[in-house]
Amino acid sequence: MNLCFIVNPAAGSGGFQKLVLEAAEHLKQFDCTVERVETCAKGDGIHLARRAAAEGFDVAVAVGGDGTINEVCNGLVGTETALAVLPAGTANVYAADVGIPIWWPLNPGAVLNAAEVIVTGQHRRIDLGRLRLADGTERYFLMWCGIGLDAAISEAIKPGDTRRLGMGAWILSGLLVTFDFMGTRATIRTDAGLVKGRVLLAVVSNGQLYGRVWRMSPEAKMDDGLLDVGIMTGHGWPSTIKHLAGLTFGIAASCNFPILILSMYWKGLTTRGAVWGALSAWFRRRRSSSSPRRCGSRCSATRRRCSRTSSRRSSRCRWLS
Repeated sequence: MNLCFIVNPAAGSGGFQKLVLEAAEHLKQFDCTVERVETCAKGDGIHLARRAAAEGFDVAVAVGGDGTINEVCNGLVGTETALAVLPAGTANVYAADVGIPIWWPLNPGAVLNAAEVIVTGQHRRIDLGRLRLADGTERYFLMWCGIGLDAAISEAIKPGDTRRLGMGAWILSGLLVTFDFMGTRATIRTDAGLVKGRVLLAVVSNGQLYGRVWRMSPEAKMDDGLLDVGIMTGHGWPSTIKHLAGLTFGIAASCNFPILILSMYWKGLTTRGAVWGALSAWFRRRRSSSSPRRCGSRCSATRRRCSRTSSRRSSRCRWLS
């Protein structure tokens, strides 16, 4: 098996990068060849993943956090090169959602354990969410795309904050922004109808976890052909606290309705690892093929899209008001 390690050199701390080298050597015991490349700037993961696919690598291994994984995933869309991860970010939401061992300074053995999953884990194909902005820009997301409070918190974090403070950067930014965030005027259009009003947070999810802490979409599966939508309405921090408390204790209303396209008008959004500032966007699910789904450590990008007329499946919506 030919592996391309796409490494964020700023990921981890202490001896993490040394452990990555040891993991690469360890994988040679499984008849793997490993090439290592490093990202230097935002967007490098996309280009390096595309190059790895063009050069015929079996697996591109994203070594870093959810932002690195997001970029590598975008670079692999439409290819037969699989995605694997060695997680070492701040939240590591994807790894936590699918059960990949997560490195931290008190658990150095997780790097080797995660590396072994690449060759011993189940192979699965999964869905992706496709985001198209009003200017024609397209991006794919593996976990979720957030609108409103999510984007405001991400935008408030300064470069380097997560490296210095880790999860504390998100907590501090979240506290500061939450008490000042009044919500965003949004128009949400689905096959079920039109919703207009003030929205605190809207999350289009492919997986269950949101922010490593909450299961905003507890019924979500990455290979079910559905995107789950969670919407928090209200005004100001009292409504936000109420919603977050409800998610924490599993108290939330839910409803199901048919949806293949979700269009929104708002002030800003974020996919995990990137902040976008356009005014409108359209979401579609990108269906997996009929092949067996891949385990969390390896997921190939899908090659087939399901049209509106060829599917009668429903997505799930959690409406929190």
